[in-house]
Amino acid sequence: MLDESLRYLIVFSGSALILALFLLSPMRSVMYIVAFQKVIDIFWFIKVNIAGFPLSVQRAVYAALPFILFPITLFEGAKRKIPFPMPVIKLLMILFVIWYALGILRGYGEMQYAVEALFKLISGLTMFGIGWFYFDDEEKYDKFAKLFIFTYLVTFSGVMLQFLGIFKMEDIGVRQQTESGTGAEELLGTERTARYPGFYNDGGTSSMYLFTVLPLCLYFIYKREKPRWLYFGFFAMGITGLILSFVRGSWLTAIVILTAWLFINKEYIKIMSGVGAVALLIATENFFGKFFRLFFRDIFASVEEGKLVGISGKAIRIEMVMDHFYSLDFFSKLFGEGFGSASKAISAVTGNPLESTETDFVNYLHDFGIFGFLLYYLIPTISLFLIWRHIKHCDSKSFYDNALRLKYCVSFAMFAGSFIAYFGSGTKWVSFTFPLWFLAGFALKPPAYYALRRFETESNVIQIQPKLTSQLY
Repeated sequence: MLDESLRYLIVFSGSALILALFLLSPMRSVMYIVAFQKVIDIFWFIKVNIAGFPLSVQRAVYAALPFILFPITLFEGAKRKIPFPMPVIKLLMILFVIWYALGILRGYGEMQYAVEALFKLISGLTMFGIGWFYFDDEEKYDKFAKLFIFTYLVTFSGVMLQFLGIFKMEDIGVRQQTESGTGAEELLGTERTARYPGFYNDGGTSSMYLFTVLPLCLYFIYKREKPRWLYFGFFAMGITGLILSFVRGSWLTAIVILTAWLFINKEYIKIMSGVGAVALLIATENFFGKFFRLFFRDIFASVEEGKLVGISGKAIRIEMVMDHFYSLDFFSKLFGEGFGSASKAISAVTGNPLESTETDFVNYLHDFGIFGFLLYYLIPTISLFLIWRHIKHCDSKSFYDNALRLKYCVSFAMFAGSFIAYFGSGTKWVSFTFPLWFLAGFALKPPAYYALRRFETESNVIQIQPKLTSQLY
């Protein structure tokens, strides 16, 4: 492992560099942070102890962001009056953060973990506020999208280095969650295989970036951006990285994202062809058919038995939490028992501390009650509906170009996939929530906004006139 003095140097130098970028240009620096998260997250294993708190470059950034970004969004809101407010989404975000904080105060979780989880939640949601003001034209979207795609080379190179055995994190004394139970071992008669997370601690971490990379690649492919082969190449890299992750949740999330993209672009034949190809692979007794059945055996068993059976080892813990939830009184079901109560319910049975279902879907229902659960899941649900409505407006008006429509399709696909990611621990994975909400700052503004911005630029109009809105929207 690294010497302690070197670890301190890396953590404080990295944090100081990011702070300096903030001071120079806050909005632009956030864009770079989101685009280069793949680099920031490489330093996950380099930690120093500050008053008993393990601090890394990641934690310094993610913990500081809510405090830095909140006044920035207030300042931008006072300076730039956008004639398309988002009262419902903003209200739900604020209410859920307050409810989450109250859940911590009356909860059972360790305070350090609880506060860290709250910071990650707030950091992700504040990305929406920054994206709302940063994306004031379509050109900025394309620049960010290209940067995010090209920086995937960092992640992909790490995955391939480990896959080829050239470099592993364990070579420098860093433990990774590399063991997998993919089913390939049983087919090949070999020992348990290893996942290929590259520079990160597990395959799920490395594949989270793909939930943004894949739809952005499709955006440029469908837009016919030149050189088109380049984006096909990055899309192929992404699919390769996804396959090598050997994470079922990542595979399912990517399938939902790609299906949502094809659906919103009316590519029904491709959807049916994909479903048919997968069904054929599963039905046949070739290698791929057997692999699918072994890899997703828990899911097949769950469908057959009508209940969760051992999905990623979580099923029994989910069952414990839900059994305990059903036994609660009406008031506790409605408002929850506080942060960490789901873990406590599992620990009461197993006797092990800090047990977790590793699913926000179940944890939020138990910890924050039906009220908190609905409060949170209304945010992506309403966002998905609003973006779908924006796409329909683009379809109905000839003066909206296809590129603008496709930008909305990116966020539509990502929000569709978020429901699968959030069934896991997606709200804690800022590698997914940061770009999701940052791009939502673009996608939740209606097409009329960008049409007015284009009109303002072309006509040299200094101020957007809200009364023009009805003519475009």
